[in-house]
Amino acid sequence: MGNSLVIFTILSKTHRTRSITNFYLLNLAVADLLRSVVCMPLTLLSEITRCWLLGPLMCKAVAYLQPVGVCASAYTLAVIAVERYYAICRPLQSRKWKTKQLLSFVFLFKKRALFTISLVWVFSFVCNIGSLFVFDSVPYRTQWTCDTTSGPLFDFLYQLYVTLVRYQ
Repeated sequence: MGNSLVIFTILSKTHRTRSITNFYLLNLAVADLLRSVVCMPLTLLSEITRCWLLGPLMCKAVAYLQPVGVCASAYTLAVIAVERYYAICRPLQSRKWKTKQLLSFVFLFKKRALFTISLVWVFSFVCNIGSLFVFDSVPYRTQWTCDTTSGPLFDFLYQLYVTLVRYQ
């Protein structure tokens, strides 16, 4: 609900809400909404029933989209931190990009922000592509579960990859 309100407020037609920081906050809300709407209910269903009821395709989709949303949120927070650093520690450099008198520079900066947001999503999708190959719907006793399909060594290497690449 909260993320939906953030998205609605920022996308409203007032120009006050169209700041560079709000573009990043919009992206953060979209990433969090992805996890809230797509991943959390399905994971909760799996935890309650103690099995995976939705088949191998949904297993791969949820196992892929969940870390994509997490990474997009984390990377967006890092981008916001850098943007805030420039606004606070280097205000003259930051202000020249945000001055309303220099409309072409403002447009350029918004374009740069949209490019940065695109990079956040591309990096999030690419870094998590391994999840599509690692997770599957596997038999467990008399039911199915969404889990890794390889042995303990591969699981360890995958977790090492997750730690070193996704959350660098």
